[in-house]
Amino acid sequence: MELGYYPITQNYGYLIDKAPQNVLEELGQQINELQSDFSKGKKYNNDLAGEIKHEYKIFTQPQTKQYIKNLSQRFENESHYISSNYNPLPTLRIDNDIWVNFQKKYEYNPLHRHGGVLSYVFWYQIPFLFENEQKYNYKDNKKNPSKHGKFEFQVPSPSNKKYQITNYTLDIDKTKEGYATIFPASLQHTVYPFYSSDKYRITVAGNIMDNNDSLHDGYR
Repeated sequence: MELGYYPITQNYGYLIDKAPQNVLEELGQQINELQSDFSKGKKYNNDLAGEIKHEYKIFTQPQTKQYIKNLSQRFENESHYISSNYNPLPTLRIDNDIWVNFQKKYEYNPLHRHGGVLSYVFWYQIPFLFENEQKYNYKDNKKNPSKHGKFEFQVPSPSNKKYQITNYTLDIDKTKEGYATIFPASLQHTVYPFYSSDKYRITVAGNIMDNNDSLHDGYR
């Protein structure tokens, strides 16, 4: 998977980037504090779709906020998603409330969408390689590749006057630690459970809102 913009439909897609080290270090400060004592964190489970025990609210820090702003501008320059889908144009606001998922093996994030205009995810720590995940598959991986641990977008697409679901599966394993993605908040996505590690899969996610819209529609 290369860095850059990946179109799905006209004006609709996702962007993959490598987060700079200063941003990862800024996120890491809050992540490390939580991981040292989960009891001090603010639980965020009831606001999120995931079947994950350890989900906590954190806050956007200055360097992270600037990076997300730059990432959203790059995304719009590539996709023209906002200019093509919003009239009038929204006044964007990076939500201060973001969250971190400490996902253990067997836990998962079901198919869901976010509220707001755009959403983003940082893949901070991925404790497995797909070659090890394949060992837990009951199928022939050549004929029916395993989705263990994978991140997947799902998009309805017209075909022969009927609507079908097209899957865009991202191979996010340990080799993609420190990567980030940004995409339309309405884009449905899911995270499959992993099986080959007892360590946490740690991700940070958040939304970019329309400042004129006070409603947070959709699961986060």
